[in-house]
Amino acid sequence: MWENKYRTYWSSAEKPGYSGVAIFTKYKPLSIFHGVGVKEHDNEGRVLTMEFDNFYIIVCYTPNSGQVQNK
Repeated sequence: MWENKYRTYWSSAEKPGYSGVAIFTKYKPLSIFHGVGVKEHDNEGRVLTMEFDNFYIIVCYTPNSGQVQNK
């Protein structure tokens, strides 16, 4: 199963069921950063950044306001 092959990392909102992101990786990251450094936004669990040997990976959940502008 995937549980034996991948490491799982996630960041979720303080409000249960609200928002969150996850990364599944076969490799252990050098470092992990949750959020963007702004408490007002970081408690929503929308950004997760990982540093690896040759790259960073960033996952970001951005909500859709549902508003459509017709031009």
